Amino acid sequence: MVGVEFIDFLKKLHVPDYIGVEDFADKLSFLYSVLVLMLCTAVVTVKQYLMSAISCYIPTVPSGTDFDKFLENFCWVHGTIPFLSDEPMPQTLDEWAYFDQKYRINYYQWVPFMLGLQCMLFYIPRVIWQVICCNRAGTDIEHLVLVAYQASNSKPDERKQLVSHVASSLKEMLYQHREYRDGKLVEVKNRVFDACGLLVVSKRLGTWLAFTYFIVKVCYLSNSVGQLYLMKRFLGFNASLTNFGMELAHFMMTGRNWEQTRIFPRISFCYMADLRQLGSTNRYVAQCVLPVNMLNEKLYIFLWYWTVMVSICTALSIPLWMLRLTIFKNRVHFVKKFLRINEQFHKTDKNLLKQFTEQFLRHDGIFLLRMISMNAGDVITSEVVSELWKNYCAQECLAHPTQLPTANAPELKLSETHPPNRSVLLSPPSVSPEPKLSQIDPAFEKVAAGKSSFV
Repeated sequence: MVGVEFIDFLKKLHVPDYIGVEDFADKLSFLYSVLVLMLCTAVVTVKQYLMSAISCYIPTVPSGTDFDKFLENFCWVHGTIPFLSDEPMPQTLDEWAYFDQKYRINYYQWVPFMLGLQCMLFYIPRVIWQVICCNRAGTDIEHLVLVAYQASNSKPDERKQLVSHVASSLKEMLYQHREYRDGKLVEVKNRVFDACGLLVVSKRLGTWLAFTYFIVKVCYLSNSVGQLYLMKRFLGFNASLTNFGMELAHFMMTGRNWEQTRIFPRISFCYMADLRQLGSTNRYVAQCVLPVNMLNEKLYIFLWYWTVMVSICTALSIPLWMLRLTIFKNRVHFVKKFLRINEQFHKTDKNLLKQFTEQFLRHDGIFLLRMISMNAGDVITSEVVSELWKNYCAQECLAHPTQLPTANAPELKLSETHPPNRSVLLSPPSVSPEPKLSQIDPAFEKVAAGKSSFV
């Protein structure tokens, strides 16, 4: 029943075709890791609270009813003490107190709650990034990526409208974030930006969104590494942070069971002191079976390797994004690739392409186009880039008539390139003088002078 409900929940989430402003490493953290932890939480919760998690036995049962249930509940709440196979049992109260303080385990009661906490920790960076995408970017960029994905599965007419909507929204956002102020402070900021690039965080310079994404990436990485430390501390292992999961797997493969390592014991002892009965104080030692630890062992070995994989993928994605966004040559090559798909680029447009990448798109524009490419595909991205390129070429033609685009660039209407409030002065077309007939045919000059043989 629980499995069917979980599958229905996965169908509602649309996990296989999820679209957002994230790459694969991000989805590993906030989507797939959360689903894995939710599944583990459900399995452990069913095992602990709907099935038997602990069973205890004492040779002599005191008089009264329900003592067995009371004993199991006491040992579950208080914790149990595992002993090695060749270790003698304590005989005195002080020896029991020593073993109870040093070796008592009581983490298995809290495993479902800890897994739930890990779910929330994996999802927190996603919440931060979603707030930025929806409220702080100037437009809902997550909606733009989703619309671009919908365009890839739409009919031609609807596809053209959706692509135009994405391109116009991107253009408006990029123009909103331009610097329109003058002054010494702006000059200093521009000089620092020329020297430091993406390290200068500013919406006006087109670096704010990309830099914020790097911060969220660091949060994802810190969270995954912190999860390894959290599991180690929660389970009380003495192994190092990087190899306690490997040690668990090695113990299991080599046959070293819990009786030699005290790790996830199946059988342990519970010392019940000062149980008062009819004015007297009695002490009992119960032997308990913990079948839930068989599940916990396999579960945490898997979670350790899973979290290590997520950490490695996230760590590799950070320098990869730095190469994509910080190196100008890579940004230009990225835009050129999509212009060539739609045959919108010519070799003579190199300087215009550099201006388009550096002055119009900038870091934030390249970042958004990268996200559209990852989630909606290269074909849709090429159409969006082509729309932006057409608008930019038309504006450059009006602002600088000598810098004409190549013949490959299609015509654009004036209303598509300038806002209604912006006035544009157009010079009348120049009319070239008519050529003289003598310039067309030299023989005509002889005819006019009467020197031709035809006269």
